Amino acid sequence: MNWWNELKINCRFLKQFLFLNMKLKSVLGLNISDQKIEILSLSSWSKIKNFGEIILEQDIVKGGFILNKEKLIKKLEELISKTKIESKQAIVSLPDSKIFVHVFQVEKNLKGKKLREKIITEATKIFSLKPENVYWSYQITSIDSKMKEVLYTAVFKNIIDDYLEVLSEIKLKPVVFEPESLALGRILLEDSQNAVIINLTERTTNISIFYQQKLKRSLTKLTGENNFIQDISDELKISSSEAKDLEKIGWKEKQIAVILEKGLEELIREIKNILDYNFDLIEEIILTGRFSSIFGLDSYLSSVFKKNVVFKNSINKKLKLENDSSYHVVIGLATRGLNKKTNKEINLLPDKIKIKNLINKPKRNKIQVLRYAFLFLFLIFGAGLIINYVISLKQTPKNTEKIIPLEKQLTLNEAETEKEIAGETEEIAGETEEIKEPKENEIKKEKIDETDEPIISQISVKEDVDVLNVRSGPGTNYAIVTKIHAEEIYSLLEENENWCKIKINDQAEGWVFADYIIKK
Repeated sequence: MNWWNELKINCRFLKQFLFLNMKLKSVLGLNISDQKIEILSLSSWSKIKNFGEIILEQDIVKGGFILNKEKLIKKLEELISKTKIESKQAIVSLPDSKIFVHVFQVEKNLKGKKLREKIITEATKIFSLKPENVYWSYQITSIDSKMKEVLYTAVFKNIIDDYLEVLSEIKLKPVVFEPESLALGRILLEDSQNAVIINLTERTTNISIFYQQKLKRSLTKLTGENNFIQDISDELKISSSEAKDLEKIGWKEKQIAVILEKGLEELIREIKNILDYNFDLIEEIILTGRFSSIFGLDSYLSSVFKKNVVFKNSINKKLKLENDSSYHVVIGLATRGLNKKTNKEINLLPDKIKIKNLINKPKRNKIQVLRYAFLFLFLIFGAGLIINYVISLKQTPKNTEKIIPLEKQLTLNEAETEKEIAGETEEIAGETEEIKEPKENEIKKEKIDETDEPIISQISVKEDVDVLNVRSGPGTNYAIVTKIHAEEIYSLLEENENWCKIKINDQAEGWVFADYIIKK
């Protein structure tokens, strides 16, 4: 198997490794409202892996407060079992009606402890909250030359503590608690968009203002779909179920439109008050939630506010549900789980829990740590293969001469040797004739036996040279025929500048560099 095939196999293994490692990072979104629980997890490629919901009875949760922990635990266990979600880490939403939100500016140079003290001081002035009674969090949303803007959020401790108690019973570990409005902004807004999100639910309506995709203000009104259904029921003297069916008709029916417009008057006044602040900066108004799907509501509000009002019904084609708009919150929560910088965003999880999660993190992720270690070693191994291949290419001599097989080289060397011996024999014969006396001309000339070899000396490899290359010619550009070792003795056949031709055996000859041998 050559290095290229080995590298391809390792690349396939790396792909499998990364896939398995991504699976470990899956964090689920959990949205618990008064009416139902929604749970959803995304893959590392932002595709829906698991989704499920379960309806809650009226005596379990109300207005963000848990009324019956035992029933809520059973419902959560049933939902997790049904959806077969494996992840034990969750990002949990909190109703905006129970969260204090404010944006203010502080000096740019404030950091660490001084910054926290300044935030507590400013928050106490605005909300009259005692720090020991709330869990709070902040996020730096913008910085200019002198000041930086801080988003402050806080929630009463008893609300978070109740959720922590319930989740611990089902072995689910919350890593983030955040307002619903932030989850909606994450999934509904474009990059750096200035917009108002109106979340119309069964019991409440939340109005959130975003500048540059950063939350600036959040307001919750206790007006929701149930109020409009009740208005229709009272006005037309019909049951609530009949009124709910008529509500969906919306502005198709004039009588229903008049009732809805009257019910929306107070809510519209609140929204107008908010829009009066930097009205020109608002690019559009986004409707979401169950009530927002009523026919004609977006057109009616567009005419009232003189702004583009859009109803975002579906944001994920993979999630085939009857009304995707009612699941925006849980999708936004799960999306945060894919964000590597999630620790820089608002998180109302108590500090002691954050520290505990940080301390226990290596124990929970032993397999993940091992995979990262193996990945590091694999990358080093792959880099070594590539470097070794490149070096081998550079070290290979660029010989433009035709490469001759070893057997053929040995045959040619033998032929050249025979010619050289024959030439040397002729020279010796000539010299002999010249030194003979005249009287010896009558003596019969002796024939020179062609099989006799000339008198030659011997060489051996120096003791400090372990291995010496024997080449097919007098130069490093010639191919290596064989290798000889220290103290081995060979016959010297010929010398050419710094190279010596030796006889390796009866069939082979070659050239060695003269500096590494000793003549004898």
